[in-house]
Amino acid sequence: AVEKVRERLRRAVGALEAAGITYAVVGGNAVAAWVARIDPAAARNTVDVDLLIERSSFEKAKAA
Repeated sequence: AVEKVRERLRRAVGALEAAGITYAVVGGNAVAAWVARIDPAAARNTVDVDLLIERSSFEKAKAA
């Protein structure tokens, strides 16, 4: 399950980047990345992908 979430994140980020859409990874993935820098053993997995985009990019992101 963890690898599926990571692959989903990679695909989503790749599509947004290919479409030239500015985004930020937020939620559990962002927290895990930060925690892993401080204490890799304390990082926890998440079951979803949370991304932040500008409202004006929403339709373009859906098409990506």
